[in-house]
Amino acid sequence: MNSNLFFTFIISIIFTLQASAQWVQQTSGPVAVLPSIHCVDKDNCFTVGGAGTGIVRKTVDGTNWTISNPPTLTSMICVNMFDANTIWSGKANGTFHYTTNAGSTWTQVAGNTTHTIYDIFFHDASNYISVGGSSSNMLSGGNVTITSTNGGTSWTAQNLSGLPAMTGIHCFNSSTCVASAGAETVYKTIDGGQNWTVKHSGTSVILYDINFPSPMVGYAVGGNPSTSTSVALKTTDGGETWNALSLVAPNVVYGTHFTNIDTGYVVGKGGFIMKTTDGGLN
Repeated sequence: MNSNLFFTFIISIIFTLQASAQWVQQTSGPVAVLPSIHCVDKDNCFTVGGAGTGIVRKTVDGTNWTISNPPTLTSMICVNMFDANTIWSGKANGTFHYTTNAGSTWTQVAGNTTHTIYDIFFHDASNYISVGGSSSNMLSGGNVTITSTNGGTSWTAQNLSGLPAMTGIHCFNSSTCVASAGAETVYKTIDGGQNWTVKHSGTSVILYDINFPSPMVGYAVGGNPSTSTSVALKTTDGGETWNALSLVAPNVVYGTHFTNIDTGYVVGKGGFIMKTTDGGLN
């Protein structure tokens, strides 16, 4: 996610799961749209956002957050941490920013696309893959796959028109990846993103996030913003086939994460959080 631009609710807090299984509000600073968060462990996390002036928030203890506003980091959409020092952010204008010193300084790199960058995945220290697409027409406005083989120093983009925007990606190895997309589409590649095969598709529903707690079991979630409805899909064969789950959520679902094949969480518009302990049956 990931995580992506279309968290339409404004977040002024960051939540953390406590041992008591309750959610405790944390103050992270002034009100701002924070569309993405990533942690490398329970203490070290980054979240980014800001429509216009960029906002970077960081914690090293899982509780207290520091804020910086780098003037060049505008409209950040996603953030992914390779480790506690190396962090990458994809932006709405198709560029990347990265830091190798835990956010003290940031460097911009061209993504060779005009599409919004929605997610980044690290195969290893040198090989990265990123996906994105049109933010104005996520159903058929086009998508992009961007790859790097030199640790992000340079990127090669494959821009495709007339296709659903890719919103999230999960890779099993350097060749095989699965991506969520607009038009309720799930893509799969077995050649590192050079070619994608549609494994599931629909119409007006957008799949905003995808998560695989195991190589075979995965979940994709989303919804239709115009009707405030939600959708959840599940695969048990590594993304080859997908079946709908009976998710009755208050609104569109924007993110999901599973700690194992049965226990997972979804979050959505309006700030709701839902949990399943039986693989999405309830």
